[in-house]
Amino acid sequence: MATDNGFNSETEAGYAPVKWKLLGIGSALYKSRYFITGHPNVTVVSDHKPIVNLLLDRNSIINNKRLTNLRRKCDGFIFNTGYGKGIDNITDAISQIID
Repeated sequence: MATDNGFNSETEAGYAPVKWKLLGIGSALYKSRYFITGHPNVTVVSDHKPIVNLLLDRNSIINNKRLTNLRRKCDGFIFNTGYGKGIDNITDAISQIID
């Protein structure tokens, strides 16, 4: 599943990388919810290790309200989380192409 690398608002454009990558994962999960809901083998792969840690331990307390809200967008989905180098992730490489 590829994350949505679409247009961001001015506020979203100023997010730290961990926030906009988490926003992309939450957006991709929501947009594909009809396909992944109830599927036992959904895996989210990220090239950003802090995202993996945030999504693996969903009971941890985050002192950042925006990060907490972004992680809650992923709470309604059941999925595994993994780390993959950006260069090895084809969907990430395709999303980085600039026209």
